[in-house]
Amino acid sequence: MEQIDPSLLLLDRNVRRDAAPDKTLVESVRDLGVLVPIVAVRTEGGIRVRYGHRRTHAAIQAGQATVPVWVFDTTTPTVTPTGSSPNGQRTNTAPP
Repeated sequence: MEQIDPSLLLLDRNVRRDAAPDKTLVESVRDLGVLVPIVAVRTEGGIRVRYGHRRTHAAIQAGQATVPVWVFDTTTPTVTPTGSSPNGQRTNTAPP
């Protein structure tokens, strides 16, 4: 696991209709930090977030200098999220 400046992470389109973090998540991250590491892959263009878009946005808004990130090589098999509720938040998830 690495500690990375969240503003350096590359963010793609999110599965949520609105990936913007709500005030509660931003306050949680400001007070406690990012509790569940962000999952990302290292690409030629940089470190690209796979799971944790809202936590990344919240960390940026909260002014966090670094966040915990599990960084996998692009040759690593796909990482499947556990369905846990990062920092107690799950909203606006698009239907399957």
